[in-house]
Amino acid sequence: MARLRGLRLAIPILLVAGAASIWLVLRRSDRPVASLSDVGPGTDTHIEGFTFTDLVGGRRRLSVSAKLGSFDAQGGFTLEGVERIEIDREGADPLVLRADRGSGAGAEGRRVIRLDGGVEMRDAAAGLQVRLPSIEIDQIQGTARSLGEVEIEAPGWRGTASAAVYGLAKGATSELYRLEASTVEGATLVAGRVAIDRSTGALRLDGGVDYRAGTDQLRADDATAERDENGRVRRLTANGSVQGVAEREPGKPTSWRAAQADVTWDAEGRVTAAILRGNASIEQPQASLLAATIEAAARAEGGFDVDAEGGVVWNGMWGGSPARLQCGTLEGVLDAAGTLRQGQARDGVRFEGRDAAGEADRATFAPGEPFGKVTLEAAGTVRARVRSGRTRVVADRIVASARGDRLEAEGRVEATLLPDAERTAAGAALFDAKQTVHFVAGRLESEDGGRQLRFRQAVRGWQEDRTLSADEVDADAKGDALDARGKVATRLPRGKQAAASDADYLEVTSNALAYRGAESQATYTGNVRARLAEGWFESARLVVLLRKPEGGIREVRAFDNVRLEFADTDEQGMPRPVTGKADRLVWDPVASVARLFGDKAPAEVRREGEKGGTTTGRVLRYRLDADVVEVESTSERAP
Repeated sequence: MARLRGLRLAIPILLVAGAASIWLVLRRSDRPVASLSDVGPGTDTHIEGFTFTDLVGGRRRLSVSAKLGSFDAQGGFTLEGVERIEIDREGADPLVLRADRGSGAGAEGRRVIRLDGGVEMRDAAAGLQVRLPSIEIDQIQGTARSLGEVEIEAPGWRGTASAAVYGLAKGATSELYRLEASTVEGATLVAGRVAIDRSTGALRLDGGVDYRAGTDQLRADDATAERDENGRVRRLTANGSVQGVAEREPGKPTSWRAAQADVTWDAEGRVTAAILRGNASIEQPQASLLAATIEAAARAEGGFDVDAEGGVVWNGMWGGSPARLQCGTLEGVLDAAGTLRQGQARDGVRFEGRDAAGEADRATFAPGEPFGKVTLEAAGTVRARVRSGRTRVVADRIVASARGDRLEAEGRVEATLLPDAERTAAGAALFDAKQTVHFVAGRLESEDGGRQLRFRQAVRGWQEDRTLSADEVDADAKGDALDARGKVATRLPRGKQAAASDADYLEVTSNALAYRGAESQATYTGNVRARLAEGWFESARLVVLLRKPEGGIREVRAFDNVRLEFADTDEQGMPRPVTGKADRLVWDPVASVARLFGDKAPAEVRREGEKGGTTTGRVLRYRLDADVVEVESTSERAP
């Protein structure tokens, strides 16, 4: 009996001791843990260390951890001190949030949750940290939507947005509205809306985009931004009324416009390249470039490499003077001021400089001393052409200086010398400067702005009824001087009126010709042969004196071993040549008289035929129109 009484006393003591032990254990626990399996709908008790997880179809759709939480009778829950909430996003890292408090309702995978007070959210895919006053997460709609202004932080960036909307479904975008952000380096980005690519972190901006980095700027209707690991914008692909400014050298900004633009920046925030499409244009301090498409890349030494295509028009400086270029495509180098340093243009090239203009199928611009040069080349039916001063040149290939003072042309060269408007009266000239002169040759070199011309290879020149041919011709474009060499042949009208038949011309061939306008004379040397309607004469040297100012031939003088032959007929109309020789001859085409001088030996005229004979004398006068030979009694010195 005593033992039973002792057992009855021991059992209450043990129960009290066990309860005390449990109480002590609970007291020592810093964070009691509860889960959704511990409580359920209808549980009103607030639980410290509140956590639960939604698993739907084997996927964790929601994970909640809060300092304090509870469920109400309808299955809703409240949270205090929300330490971590993970919201599942299909195809992307989950959104991770914390807040002061929160609440939610709905079945697993279809909950609607609201977080308030100091909400912070991390978007690992976009590299963003977001702070906002409140957010509503709707798993039914598949969105997480901010309530109130949003503060955003990313590597190297800080900014604000009026709202943030994150898509939870697969392929859904995350969006920021009315974004204004800046970097520690001072770059700023403003956009009406930003869509974040969850897989790459790229930003798609629209609703008006404005990006500024130092002195560089880009504005567009919409754009896609790519960032480096430090968060700096390294590339913008923009659309819709795109315009921008880039300044590679202080005080020399380059502005540009296009319907579309792809622009890249370096780590220092300077534009390194741009591709502009659709009515593209680049404006520099002294130049502009327009085309359907323009690709520009910054050069380390300053300026840009440009590649333009489609209706290219460039206006700027080349060779120290304003110039204009039109073509189908252009590859070249522009300095910071817009000067064309070098380049190649193709397809319908038209070029205008200070003192020269040209056109061709393609043109190459190259630096040179002192101002550079341009090479124009033909293709197919399109010939290379240059206009400089009074000179117009067409050829297969033309190389001209930037200022038009030097020119080289080769390949089926055609040159035209326009009339000199400064000449008030027609002078006595081999070619009259008051009228257009034409030349063809294999090659042409021009200096002094087209005033000095050197033609080579099968040269032919003409002006109305005057002609010239030779292997080489050097000419003064004003008509004041001309030198020809090799197989020289000329045809000049005998009178001041235009020639109507062969009888009105004097034709001369020789090895060389020198014309000087100051003396109004042309001097032929080497195997000279002069032909006129009445016959011909040969000599070692021939001087043709031209009339001033009315033009035409005043006198012809032949020197050294002169030989002649004139055509005549006898009484029966049969040919009866008249031949002669002299040391020199003077022919007056108006009077139709040839005077033969025998300075070393007597001059001689011989008639063939039945009544022929020979007449000799110191000076003989032969009247070509009357076939009369007279012996003058006096001797004369050579003029």
